[in-house]
Amino acid sequence: TGAYLNRVYGHIPSYYWFYHFYAFLAGITDEAHDSDVGNENSGMANQWLSGALTPAFDPTGDTYTALWGGIYDANVFLENIDNANVTTGNLKMRFKAEAQLLRAFYYSELIKKYGPLPYVDKPFDSKFDYSQLTRPTFQEVTNMIVKDCDEVISNTALPMRITSANERGRMTRAIAYALKSQVLL
Repeated sequence: TGAYLNRVYGHIPSYYWFYHFYAFLAGITDEAHDSDVGNENSGMANQWLSGALTPAFDPTGDTYTALWGGIYDANVFLENIDNANVTTGNLKMRFKAEAQLLRAFYYSELIKKYGPLPYVDKPFDSKFDYSQLTRPTFQEVTNMIVKDCDEVISNTALPMRITSANERGRMTRAIAYALKSQVLL
């Protein structure tokens, strides 16, 4: 069960610290200057300045596939956690909260880049008719993310913060508060 939860965590994108050729996004804003401008034509900042970035070439990477993979794995986990062989109820509740918060996080990242997408909270079976999915409003997706965050916040099995070095990087209620705040803004 813990190993499958790690799989849900495994979809967190690495794009928070570098993008195309290890460039920072700040180099294509007024926040910073990329030192490769004028020196490296294939760098993201040069491509941004010359208008070479297109929907087909996104230097931030293929986050769409990774984030949907995380949502799928979170939904599979949440669908099966109640029947999992986890010895303590508190640990089971904590695992459930972590997966639910990861799903909310993945959706928040998707709506930033692609706008509102269908909020799926159950794994699809092989016979699912995808044409039934409709694009919700941004508010509807926001409401679902906030609902997930509120459920995680009310789950006392999830710690407010991590105090042990071997648990660094795991979800907490503080992250749920932060995510909820960010989505509502």
